[in-house]
Amino acid sequence: MLPLEPGTIIIGEYVENVSHIKSGKTYIILSESEGVVYKRVFNYVEDTGKLFLVSDNTSYSPYQIDAKDVQILINEFL
Repeated sequence: MLPLEPGTIIIGEYVENVSHIKSGKTYIILSESEGVVYKRVFNYVEDTGKLFLVSDNTSYSPYQIDAKDVQILINEFL
């Protein structure tokens, strides 16, 4: 079973700065390279300038993106 059912509505709050990301929490991200994704994010901006994105769906591999590529960041409310 997928972590979220298809058609699930996600409500969140705009995050002003990528430095406010709490590692291990889920976010909706709009980026130059990936478009819109919903991922669990690990913040390595201070160390490498990158975010490590992990899907709760194990069919998708984790990957990194440059923090500067993030255009919009929304913190999920549960």
